[in-house]
Amino acid sequence: MKYRKTFLFLIRAVLFLVILTGVLYCTAVVLQCKDSQYKYADFFRTADQLDVLFLGSSHVINGINPVQFYEDYGYTSYNMGGHGSVVPSTYWEFRNALDYCRPEYVVVDAYMLEKDFHYLDQGEDGEDANSSTDQLHLNMDCWPYSQTKVAAVKDLLSDKKLQRQFLYDFILYHNRWEELGQNDFLQLTGNEDRNILMGAEQRFKVDAVPDIEYPKDDTGMLTGQTQGELYLEKLLKDCRKEKIRVILTFLPKAQVTEEDVQSANSAGQIAEKYEVPFLNFLKKSDVVNFYTDMNDNGHLNSNGMQKVTEYIGQYLHEHTDLADHRGDTGYELWDQRVDEFQQSEAEQTQTQENLYSELMVLGNHSVNYVVYVKAGSEILKDPEAVGLLEELTGTKEIENAVQSGGPYFLAQDDTKGIMQEYTEPAEPDAFDTTAGKMEYIGLPDFGAVYLNGDEDHNLLDMGDNYGSDLQILIMDRKNGQVLKHQCWYAQGQDYQLCEDDVAQGQNR
Repeated sequence: MKYRKTFLFLIRAVLFLVILTGVLYCTAVVLQCKDSQYKYADFFRTADQLDVLFLGSSHVINGINPVQFYEDYGYTSYNMGGHGSVVPSTYWEFRNALDYCRPEYVVVDAYMLEKDFHYLDQGEDGEDANSSTDQLHLNMDCWPYSQTKVAAVKDLLSDKKLQRQFLYDFILYHNRWEELGQNDFLQLTGNEDRNILMGAEQRFKVDAVPDIEYPKDDTGMLTGQTQGELYLEKLLKDCRKEKIRVILTFLPKAQVTEEDVQSANSAGQIAEKYEVPFLNFLKKSDVVNFYTDMNDNGHLNSNGMQKVTEYIGQYLHEHTDLADHRGDTGYELWDQRVDEFQQSEAEQTQTQENLYSELMVLGNHSVNYVVYVKAGSEILKDPEAVGLLEELTGTKEIENAVQSGGPYFLAQDDTKGIMQEYTEPAEPDAFDTTAGKMEYIGLPDFGAVYLNGDEDHNLLDMGDNYGSDLQILIMDRKNGQVLKHQCWYAQGQDYQLCEDDVAQGQNR
């Protein structure tokens, strides 16, 4: 009887400990800040399939889209970039990733190569230390406790208290109770929100008047050896040891500092030393248009991201033997992400409340559309708006409308491979579109778009919004259905969306 009681007590004690451990684990999972998990959820699902890793700062997060790579070339990749990530942080991001994957290539950006401090919590002369450590959580919290994570935390942070917060983040997040939402609990089932762009982030603002600068002296180099250079060389040596091939980059900026030029030149020298390619976008002025492709002076918007991704994708296609995985068994998640990305792109065209952003996202080719600018509109006197319309068409035809005063008409139907552009009063013959036969009438004081000869239903608003300066018809690529009709009013170079259109966008 005594042994039986002892046995039952041990069973109860073990069950209690198991339950307590489970409760504590679930509590830690729920309370953890989800930013890092959101970014890396698909990394852990696809790690054994990844052929390319993109490493660097926010310039990489906003500059390279892995889903577009797969859609266009079938290459599997992940964007490991971190906001504010200096090169030592990038190095340890790479080392943590190698515990889970063995990519064929890593693409490493050399921005901030000039930074010459070892510990993030000390910063450069103590500056921005809090920001650097806070930003590190995005790229560090996702990794489970391991020898690599311990080494990374001890190498990047000098403060023992901060080290413990990164190694045992329950210390930092245990008081998040008031912030909890449904998504915090969904992580327990693996159904939490996740980044559908494989770590990348799109920006949708257009900085139509960027501060474009480039130093007169473009020959300068970094002096001595900065911590950035030291850790870049460590990464290159590790890749050589692991037989991982490397491409160095310096992604585009509108406002280029002397330190940027020096970092890019020093990165080129390091690339030569280790015999790896270097794509210096500071010297590739034809890849992006600073007036349409920048979110701000230093970061690309989604239009710029598309162009840089295409450039690097084409480079990999021409210079590597990476496999095309489209259609391969086991890669269904990648196809799903492409579908979700296309749907997201289409939704973005219907939710912008800034005209420059709206014209920019139309260029993502996720929808068909019609743009109509009335004769005499202030838009035709706005070089930024005109530049964005030229970006959509790839022509300079709108300059004729600028000279004549308009009206201006553009119909873009990627499904049919059709673009129609008229820059002055015109009544051309009807033309084929996905929606049917489209007929345009553009008079100095009247515009009309009819489908299939139905002249009782003008798709343009010549009633309540007759006075609008620009109208956009957003149309489904598959069936031509009008998804949204926008009317924009110009007040100088400030553009207001019709209140009904704003409400529709907010209700979506």
